[in-house]
Amino acid sequence: MLKKSSVTGLLVILVVLLGVLLPSRLAEPASMQDETRVECDPIQLAVFSNRVQVRCASPVPGTNILFFAAPVSAANADSFLTLAASAMDAGGTLRITFDLLDQSGAALRCDVDNCRLILWMSLDS
Repeated sequence: MLKKSSVTGLLVILVVLLGVLLPSRLAEPASMQDETRVECDPIQLAVFSNRVQVRCASPVPGTNILFFAAPVSAANADSFLTLAASAMDAGGTLRITFDLLDQSGAALRCDVDNCRLILWMSLDS
């Protein structure tokens, strides 16, 4: 059986570790916590008053996510559209990185069931 002083010492160590490790994990940007990268064969592009959006031919495996969006106010929104249009024209594949758990796109009417915000995108021929 552990002595009371041993249990107290273990609790102090645990509290110190939590005080060091937990804030550093919480300080990470959400995009660094649950980044997912998928291949997307774009079949539709859309521009709305508040977002640009690409629709992929098939959903992210294990989900209903077919759409990826970026706010029109984002500095790279035009670049996303250009890459997606190039992929559609050339039959290329987009590689899209997004945060699977981030549902903040709902504010842009990016449906939480089938849409996620784009963190970054690349085009493969």
